[in-house]
Amino acid sequence: MLEVMERRFERNPAFRVMYHDFMDEYLALGHMTPSTVERGVNACFRPHHGVLKGSGSDVKIRVVFNESARTAAGHSLNDFLHAGPNLLPVLADILTRWRRHRYVFTADIVKMYRQILVHPEDRQMLQMILWKQLKHALNTVTYGQKDAPYLALKTIDRLAEDERSRFPLGAEAVQSDRYVDDVLSGTATLDACRRVREQVTSLCLAGGFPLKKWAANDEALLEDVPPEHRLQPTANASLPSDDCSVLGLRWSPGSDDFAFTVLKSVVVSPTKRSVLSRTARLFDPLG
Repeated sequence: MLEVMERRFERNPAFRVMYHDFMDEYLALGHMTPSTVERGVNACFRPHHGVLKGSGSDVKIRVVFNESARTAAGHSLNDFLHAGPNLLPVLADILTRWRRHRYVFTADIVKMYRQILVHPEDRQMLQMILWKQLKHALNTVTYGQKDAPYLALKTIDRLAEDERSRFPLGAEAVQSDRYVDDVLSGTATLDACRRVREQVTSLCLAGGFPLKKWAANDEALLEDVPPEHRLQPTANASLPSDDCSVLGLRWSPGSDDFAFTVLKSVVVSPTKRSVLSRTARLFDPLG
């Protein structure tokens, strides 16, 4: 895998720069460190590769550490890990509860998995990679690992319980109004919603989880949020300027409306198959 990546670096210098920048940030943030694991010590080394998202000047890279890659013996790390119980709430429940409130906000936990440290002994045994001909240990929970969703969600739940005495409103919102790393909460009054938002922020920061991509249906809820920490509108000139994507749905905070994006059909004579095909493209957990 490393040789394949090196050849791709040679063919695509821009890809090489993005890949190195991503890994340099990983090092700078302390999410991985050079390892001194000794020869002969049992350790699992993970291959890694880059995945590009977006297009043109908006293209971004994400380096994937492949825990499902199989060894010569035919096994992968994920084959030996226990996934743990499913702690995800029902998406329809989260959205229905959120839509009941008069005042609402949403925010995203920044790099949630990578804010959670793994025990040093487990890093040296299970979270090793090769980078620039050197051995490195991944220090945090890594996406793609079979037990990563459970570890991350359980950590956030435990944080909410630990901080409940200080931030009762925040703890309730984090536990009941969160889907993975997205918090969607609200209340019936503006003042109450401000208090919930402030407590959610303080609770998450107490555990080292900063929040960004803020959006709300009332500007007063965001008056102390820096512009760079707010959710950026959808980059689509054909949509209203403040439209955002929230859990896969199109939401306009200004009017507090949900909508679908329907492309104009070029089918002259619709068939059952073509209608079903186009309908399937509409993401609607409540439909």
